[in-house]
Amino acid sequence: MHVVVETFLNKGEPSTAKRRVRALEGQGIAPNIRVQCSRGMREEFRLGQRFLLEVNWLNRETSDAFLSANYRDKPQPLSDEEALRYIADNFTKHR
Repeated sequence: MHVVVETFLNKGEPSTAKRRVRALEGQGIAPNIRVQCSRGMREEFRLGQRFLLEVNWLNRETSDAFLSANYRDKPQPLSDEEALRYIADNFTKHR
């Protein structure tokens, strides 16, 4: 599945990674869910950069569920407007 994610600065989370990746709101993914991806991918984008990324749900016995990036998929940078439009078009239920 493809979701819109953003990079952010890790402040006090149990991870040694300074930059983390999370899904934007409005996609049916809890705000505390993180996206596992390569350090290179996290550092390729500026903090706060939004991009479209192919991910899969993973659930390890020793931790909570999280999303994992498809490493073959090239992340597609999005402007704020493009990110919000993608979420509205793909995750908002139409009446």
